[in-house]
Amino acid sequence: MSTPSRRSARAWTGYPESGQQALVAMAYNLGVGGLMKFPKMLAVCAAGDWETAATECRRNCIGDDRNAKTAALFRQARTA
Repeated sequence: MSTPSRRSARAWTGYPESGQQALVAMAYNLGVGGLMKFPKMLAVCAAGDWETAATECRRNCIGDDRNAKTAALFRQARTA
């Protein structure tokens, strides 16, 4: 049986590069544990719903400019 982390790693390889970049940026700022506190966003990423990921990625501890750049990366993934 696969663990959630193994399933996530397999899904990750299928994400568009800009979606991967957005998730890396979030993990860098929040740590992996902090990123895992965004279960809805992670679920919509797995479903390929990048627009919803863009709206769900807002972090309170990060400035508006950084949040906008991360959301833009998710939106860019829509066209990949």
